[in-house]
Amino acid sequence: MKDSILPIILFIILFVVIMLITQKARSERHYDEMQLQIRKNGYKLSFIVVMVLTMITGIAYEFAGDVIAALVSPGMIMISIALIGVIVLSIYSIAKDSFFAINEKGIPYMILCGAIAGINIIALISTINDGEFFKDNILTFKEGGANMAMTVFFLTIFVAIAVKKISSRKVEVE
Repeated sequence: MKDSILPIILFIILFVVIMLITQKARSERHYDEMQLQIRKNGYKLSFIVVMVLTMITGIAYEFAGDVIAALVSPGMIMISIALIGVIVLSIYSIAKDSFFAINEKGIPYMILCGAIAGINIIALISTINDGEFFKDNILTFKEGGANMAMTVFFLTIFVAIAVKKISSRKVEVE
């Protein structure tokens, strides 16, 4: 019980701190027209990816539903598809310089993503060590899937921001 409450308390504390830090910055955010158009295109791409993955999942369940159900819960699959859609939108926006508002550095987001990924890695390792990663040999969102999915999600966004920051610095130096 004590182990399951610690990540929740850490998340709440981290969330409140970030909310307080970014409260003032939110009111000052501004995106130019090009950024808004890029974000719009990113939403379209993300929607298409989610729809294609959902159709593939439906077809896969039609032909091999018993095999898939024996490995992964449907809820885990659907949440993973939704997270993949958000990852597509995020990476697309980051790559095209429309993820952050004008004059926004993005370092707090990078720190937040890294911290949340770190917390989820710790919780994931704890779940694996306790032998609670699977429920009846099936990966479900509640048992091990949530921490695994959130780790991949936030780590991917963290890496995308870091790569963009590094590549932007190299362009500035040249």
